Amino acid sequence: MGKSPALMIILASSLLFHQTLEAVNGARCFGSLDSNSSYAQNRRDLFSTLANDVVTNGGFYNASLGQYPNTVYALGFCEKYYEQKACLRCLESLALDTETSCGNITKSFVWSSDDEDRFWCLIRSSNQPFGNLELIPPLIEADPDHIEPSKDMTLFMQQWESAVNKTLETATQANTSLVHKYYSAIHAHFTEFPNVNMAMQCTPDITSQDCKQCLGDCVEYFREQFRGRAGGMASFPSCLFRWDNVTSMPALPRPPAQEKRPSSIPEKKAKSDVYSFGVVLLEMISGQRNNSFEGEGIAAFARKRWAEGRPEVIIDPLLIENPSNEIIKLIHIGLLCAQQNATKRPTMSTVIIWLGSHSQSEDDTMSMSNVFTELSCR
Repeated sequence: MGKSPALMIILASSLLFHQTLEAVNGARCFGSLDSNSSYAQNRRDLFSTLANDVVTNGGFYNASLGQYPNTVYALGFCEKYYEQKACLRCLESLALDTETSCGNITKSFVWSSDDEDRFWCLIRSSNQPFGNLELIPPLIEADPDHIEPSKDMTLFMQQWESAVNKTLETATQANTSLVHKYYSAIHAHFTEFPNVNMAMQCTPDITSQDCKQCLGDCVEYFREQFRGRAGGMASFPSCLFRWDNVTSMPALPRPPAQEKRPSSIPEKKAKSDVYSFGVVLLEMISGQRNNSFEGEGIAAFARKRWAEGRPEVIIDPLLIENPSNEIIKLIHIGLLCAQQNATKRPTMSTVIIWLGSHSQSEDDTMSMSNVFTELSCR
């Protein structure tokens, strides 16, 4: 079947939100290998209640279970301004990820965002008590896009370092004893680059000085390995550093407030149209109709696979043998457009800016235009 102009219009309208969420796919497993199956079982038992304990205790909780040498220490944490149900889902997903990835390996940690990227959460396990700073090789994820060659990199790095220093200073002040005492998020204005959102967070069980060292090392690792990328994250077991430009990342979390509802019929219809476009896009990528997913719909199915770190399951195998970053991004776009909360769905005026800012990375094997062609020829 040849290209369909109508189909291309639907696709273009569906691209209402381009957001880079290079979340961690798999826990970092390290330490020794415990051949006794009791250790893995103790961790499963501890993880089974950890998410609820975290929410009950204001966003942070640690506990231990078992007798030496099979004692397991576990820690759960949800970033500032988390929502309780989303925190539960985030931690439960990471617990399953850790159990699957690490087996009987004694130590692990993994940070990841919730399913709508409003905040990040952490699960950590060990055969030793927590409290000491552990600077193993970090988990680092970078935006696949690079800063455009035409930009002044010297100026960019000066402004980037300024934003880093400001965020770091605020995050490590610890003026309170609260769970989220080590936290900072800023919106920084750049001269020749889209404005940047940046956030830093440490767990509350370490000192302010250890928090400063942890975040500083995160920044250093990212700077050395991914200089020139348009965003990303770096994390250790006790801290997280993340940043991105505003064309690919939503506004940083804010304290919960009364949601502003669409005030007119045209606004409500626009939000409904965005949802429909998201569903259509997911249908085209999966090769299945929405009503094929009995009891949940394609958006709910796709969101679960995305949370599991298996977006390739959503893609019709006839579409392409090796899914490119661009197809994964299209899945993400469909999910964001099909959010149940209408106030979180984007507008067309915003998408024009995001689409205009898209640039292909050197690792991409398929451009967005080629993805359009592939989809429209099905």
